[in-house]
Amino acid sequence: MDYARSKGIKVFITNTRPSPAVAELVLGLILNFYRKINISSENLKNKIWKKVSGPLLNGKTVGIVGLGHIGKQLSLLLKGFNCKVLAYDIYKDESFAEENGIIFKDIKELISESDIISLHLDLNNKTRNFLDKEKLEKMKKNCLLVNASRGEIVDEEALYASLVNNKIMGACLDVFNEEPYNGPLLDLKNVLSTPHIGSYANEIRVEMELEATNNLIMGLQSEI
Repeated sequence: MDYARSKGIKVFITNTRPSPAVAELVLGLILNFYRKINISSENLKNKIWKKVSGPLLNGKTVGIVGLGHIGKQLSLLLKGFNCKVLAYDIYKDESFAEENGIIFKDIKELISESDIISLHLDLNNKTRNFLDKEKLEKMKKNCLLVNASRGEIVDEEALYASLVNNKIMGACLDVFNEEPYNGPLLDLKNVLSTPHIGSYANEIRVEMELEATNNLIMGLQSEI
């Protein structure tokens, strides 16, 4: 920002929040992974009539790491599935948690008690490799990890080792350390992956693009 100001470059941001889109993607990934929807569809397209089963989301304990805008949206969606929701956040919104039956836990408790862990942290020096080998080893064997925040929050080598050795059930990943991603995690059957599409819901993208265009017009017209 200091450099931009020194060069007379105007900087604007879009305030449209992709929270609903990201939260819905996370829910979709969980349901897809649990019920193997994509696998059943692919089997049927290949003329294979094979019924596969998976666990219910209903009644599971979900740990949300980062109860910000997206984490809150996800917690509201999970209400309809009778989930027990745990949360970890440095800044605790106690009123929201009390109103929606969310229980704040320290990170160790959340990791050890959750059937599903969904990451919703900003990337900074403190959160880089936040989910490391030590934390992964504390997860339940039947735990599903979901990351739709930033790839760098997870130690990918440690995650790969946990998945290969079946230390956890699986992972749903929308983000990676390096993108576009073409690494070994894509070869694992217990990984469901998408190419960083968290905000790619039609309504959200249109709103963001309109706001960006209006910012451009405002920048061209103003003397700021």
